[in-house]
Formats: sequence, C-alpha cells, structure tokens
Amino acid sequence: MVLAGVGLLVLGESATPCPPGGLLALDCGGVQRVALVVAPLAAILYVALLSAVVAWSRRLARRPNPDSTGGRDWYVLAVVIGVPIAALLAFNILAGLGWLG
Repeated sequence: MVLAGVGLLVLGESATPCPPGGLLALDCGGVQRVALVVAPLAAILYVALLSAVVAWSRRLARRPNPDSTGGRDWYVLAVVIGVPIAALLAFNILAGLGWLG
C-alpha cells in the first residue's frame, strides 16, 4: 500500500509541469527531481524497516515469557516515526552519493 501510494505520487509529480513562478522562490525542476528520487527510496526503506520490526516483534511473542504488548508498542512506534526517519535517511543516502546534484 505504501509503495503503491508512492508510485502514484511519482506518476503525478512527473506528469505535472512546473509553473512559471509562484509564491515560493524554489527551483521547481530541482525540487521535482529530488521528490522523484527521494520518495521511492524512502518508501522502500520504510517497508524494509517496518518488516524488520514486525519480524522482531513476532520473535518477542514466541519467547518463553512472551511480551505481546512490548511487540505491539514497538510496531506502533515504528509506524509513527518510521515515515520521517525513512525520508531523512533516503535524503542523506542520496545526498552522500551525490545524486541530488
């Protein structure tokens, strides 16, 4: 679902032309290029990291003294803070590789 949403975002963003001026003094082509590169990587990182948290919380439930509430709490925490962390991580990875210009 996350990957499909980002796919629709990328399709919509790549189909829209940059307006000639506007309220923000941003380079539209540069911002659009960053969005088209960072958003898919952020979605992939989010799904991968969330899958790792789900696997880890399932292992918590299978221990001799299961901690089901702890696993659920970690899952909720990962869902809530995972989106901004995945976006920042994707931006930093791509900036470090020099792909953002």
